[in-house]
Amino acid sequence: MLDVIVVGDIDTDTFYIVPHIPQWDEGVLVHEVYEFPGGKGANTASALSTLGVNTGILSAVGDDRYGAIGLEGLKRNKVDTSGVTVVSGAKTYYCIMMLDATGEKAILVVDTNLIYPTPEILKEKVGYLKTSKHAHFIGIEPLRMANTMRIARESGMTVSVDLDAAYPGYEACLQAIRWADVVFVNRQGAKNFFPDLELEEILFKIREAGPSIVVVTSGKDGALGYDGKEYCYVPSYHVSVVDTTGAGDVFSAGFIYGYLQKWSLRRSIQFGSASAALSIAKIGGQSALPTLPIVEDFIRQHTEST
Repeated sequence: MLDVIVVGDIDTDTFYIVPHIPQWDEGVLVHEVYEFPGGKGANTASALSTLGVNTGILSAVGDDRYGAIGLEGLKRNKVDTSGVTVVSGAKTYYCIMMLDATGEKAILVVDTNLIYPTPEILKEKVGYLKTSKHAHFIGIEPLRMANTMRIARESGMTVSVDLDAAYPGYEACLQAIRWADVVFVNRQGAKNFFPDLELEEILFKIREAGPSIVVVTSGKDGALGYDGKEYCYVPSYHVSVVDTTGAGDVFSAGFIYGYLQKWSLRRSIQFGSASAALSIAKIGGQSALPTLPIVEDFIRQHTEST
């Protein structure tokens, strides 16, 4: 039995290394080009597996080069891929990343109908989903995944969802929020939900809809969580930044690891933050995924130095 199945996306990220992010109508020279496996679902699943969690992924790719690169990354990170549907003749979505020396980036997402598993694939793979104890959903299309989240909860699994910047808005995300035990959203998404409220008020309102825990991530400004008993703020770790791609996905993986261990809210956020900090040391969302001993040693060293 798997510990976690991630329901989400797999892609390939093409990085163009530039001196700075171009402005409107500006041309810049590209110094280097890299291709790496990516996708929020694949990044999260790979991070969990690298931490020692028995992890699978429910997803879909085309039978093209980008799909093959994404799958190879998952297999290299020892993620179970038997829940991945390879669709004949379909195109895997991919991202074009412009990255400068500061770690700042601009992203173009080349969308296809495989950016998230179709309703037919989700229905077909329900049996696979039920082989895990916990399901983590990538909230790219919250309306599409809400019914599968319900099935997971009613099957006795715990459920988490990463709504990221929550572009569809609060009403579109509400069913997914109601079926989740843990909700992740970044600061942009939280403010998209309730632009006139402070973060603590936003966490309170989201939790009122059903989840036990809500966490808002704010990049270098840390993360804030609420479990109905306390608000817990944990500052980010100050490290050298090479590429922040996938840092939020790795944070979610680290937090889920702590959640499954029944750690406190603070310890889980701290572990997620440390995992994310370590992951930004190389280009690519899966290039610097930390193991459990590395994260624990990192936290210990930073605790001793404060």
